[in-house]
Amino acid sequence: MTKPQRNKRPGEPIKAAAKAPAPKPIDRRAISITASSEEQKYEVIASTLTRPEIGAAAVIEAWSPDTHDVNVLATELAAQVKAVNLGDMQRAEGILISQAQALDAIFVNLMRRSVNQTNAAHWEMYMRMGMKAQSQCRATLQALGEMKNPRPVAFVKQANINNGGHQQVNNGVAAGDPERSAPAREIQFEQSKLLEGVGNGSTYMDAGATGATAGSNQVLEAVGAVHRPQKPRRQNDG
Repeated sequence: MTKPQRNKRPGEPIKAAAKAPAPKPIDRRAISITASSEEQKYEVIASTLTRPEIGAAAVIEAWSPDTHDVNVLATELAAQVKAVNLGDMQRAEGILISQAQALDAIFVNLMRRSVNQTNAAHWEMYMRMGMKAQSQCRATLQALGEMKNPRPVAFVKQANINNGGHQQVNNGVAAGDPERSAPAREIQFEQSKLLEGVGNGSTYMDAGATGATAGSNQVLEAVGAVHRPQKPRRQNDG
């Protein structure tokens, strides 16, 4: 049996039908984590915050807010980090050459603006800033060149030589020296043969074989006449 509908009274407001609650908007600036327990939550937070791609995503979000989803951005950055770990340096090289071009554009703009300055302080300011941009451009191109053509690395052994208390330390030569970068010869220093019992750990000097015992009060042979000095005779000797 249905309940009869009551007739509306004159001037009575019409009640609106109840609406479902609106879904909570997704915060695209927050990093999402998944933890199975309350104790694991803090471990997951610490592990997430120390990931390099999360830090980079937070910086990009601060400089370009409300333009992307920070979680999608972090996923893309993680893929780029993995590519570099596998040896793919194409994106890194692209970043360097792009930054060098941007710095060169800044240098040209500042140089052109410095020409129109009539105040010496303003002219110096633009020139100084322009030269800084030029220096950074040069450093960026240098880093790109070293990435494409790494410098050779030389591994040289260290030799410590101690002769008579004067110690000499040879640490090798600088890498890339064409005159001195030849392979070093290994010099073997033999122990002195005068050391007695080196194999037994002794370091006493051997004076040689034992000589025959010499007798005392030996009779010396008279010196021959040929070796005697000629003495002048006295006048009173007759």
